[in-house]
Amino acid sequence: MPLTSRSAAARRRHDRGAEAGRWRRWWRPHPLAAVILTAAAGLVILFLPGGRVTVLLLPGLAGASGFLFGSALCALAAFLWFAPGHREFTGVAVILVSLTSLVTTNISGFLAGKLLGVLGGSLGFAWYGTDDRPPSEAGPPTRRGAG
Repeated sequence: MPLTSRSAAARRRHDRGAEAGRWRRWWRPHPLAAVILTAAAGLVILFLPGGRVTVLLLPGLAGASGFLFGSALCALAAFLWFAPGHREFTGVAVILVSLTSLVTTNISGFLAGKLLGVLGGSLGFAWYGTDDRPPSEAGPPTRRGAG
């Protein structure tokens, strides 16, 4: 057996590491947790208070604002994903829309939408991308665990 061949188990470990590296490179420049929480808040506000009733059958302000604020939070989640450079503005907008939905949309999806939205907006606002490190941490990027 030649010295250059690897065992099947070693090849599988290498392939898993390469897959994890690709996944990490894909999501690292985006605030993934903030996007997920913001989209979840939008969906909760959009669907939870209405149940199986469509938006047209919900009475007055609660139906229209539930549709409006739920859609706005889903759109802001897309902004967080596709334009992470504007995360400060988008994070504040997510928090404001979530807090406003508490008053206008059936208690903001029974408070779940407000809490998810505030948490997602806070994470979006506080997220640092790979190129957004504060000046105190300037220097070449280091690997985790390298002291």
